[in-house]
Amino acid sequence: MKYFTIYKITNTINDKEYIGCHITEKLDDGYMGSGKWLKRAIEKYGVENFKKDILFIFDNREDMLAKERELVNEEYVLREDTYNLTLGGGVGWFHIHTPEGRKQQKELSLERWDAPHFFASDYAKTTVRNTLEEKYGEGIVNVFQVEEVKEKSKESNMKAWGVPFASMSPEVKEKTARTNRERRGVDYPVQDKEVLDKIVKTTRVNHGVDYGVQTEKCRSINRERMKGNELTKGMKFITKDGVERMCREEELSSFIEQGWEATSHTKGTIWVNNGEKTKMITEEEKDDYLSDGWCLGRGSLKRKNLGKRRKMNKDGDVRVIPVEDVPTFLENGWSFGGVKTGASGEKVINNGLISKRVKIEDIPQYLADGWVVGRLPPSRKN
Repeated sequence: MKYFTIYKITNTINDKEYIGCHITEKLDDGYMGSGKWLKRAIEKYGVENFKKDILFIFDNREDMLAKERELVNEEYVLREDTYNLTLGGGVGWFHIHTPEGRKQQKELSLERWDAPHFFASDYAKTTVRNTLEEKYGEGIVNVFQVEEVKEKSKESNMKAWGVPFASMSPEVKEKTARTNRERRGVDYPVQDKEVLDKIVKTTRVNHGVDYGVQTEKCRSINRERMKGNELTKGMKFITKDGVERMCREEELSSFIEQGWEATSHTKGTIWVNNGEKTKMITEEEKDDYLSDGWCLGRGSLKRKNLGKRRKMNKDGDVRVIPVEDVPTFLENGWSFGGVKTGASGEKVINNGLISKRVKIEDIPQYLADGWVVGRLPPSRKN
């Protein structure tokens, strides 16, 4: 026979309490709740300092949840003497992934913690940080910074999934993709424009860039992590239905059989530079950058100690000049940027010192003055 119970667990040291529901075939089965705060309190004070009372017994799940919903309401959860974090009666862990459940939990957390969820609150961050430093030493802000924890996690994942990280498991990947398809109609949240726009908006407000990896802090961390990195060595980029990912070389044939195509993370992008910076952009962004004075290519200048410079052109002549000289050049009819490669009716010539592009009909005159057709050899530049 199944018992559908409502119970209360009380801390006999500070009188804090927790109300929950439990389905069991044995009333004295030793179950002491599943709340996060309750579990931590039991670990801190010892289970011997907690008592459990059965408040109600029902013969069906619906009545049990209705009673929990009645008892564990917003007023009860917001009390300082309770361990309950979520509303009762199916709004908590039973239906936490429903729109209604998420909305109620967010409102409750904002009211109680001034944050959309508990672990985003200053209280939670401070508590976690202090606990980790007390247990593992100063500077530890994430439990996975501890080698023994990382090794233990890998061992558990190898035993459960056969891989060192659960996210690498085909079962976990498929389950995650299935959940995302049900909720958003895509395999990954970032494929949802609404989610991506929200990420970009938040990152702009917090860091002044579109994506977190563009911040100097993330770049420094990634540069340090990539030193001697073997994780992505030999990995291949593949794509399917607009989704890009990486796979190991030995897995490539299997993915191709499933309809994936080998590609490159730089496919569809081009290099541009403005004489002082070089960056990779999409083909659609090219015209905007060119109109702002950038030119195609990665640039050949060794930019250290050159200071800020801009590339300018006039009548086929292209030069990279210090920014303080720009006004003078503009007054003399120069324009920002270089000359587009392959301009119709033009050719590149050099005189051993500089290269420039001239109209074909003017070439004989330049040849008579000692110029030759072609670019300046790389060893002679600069």
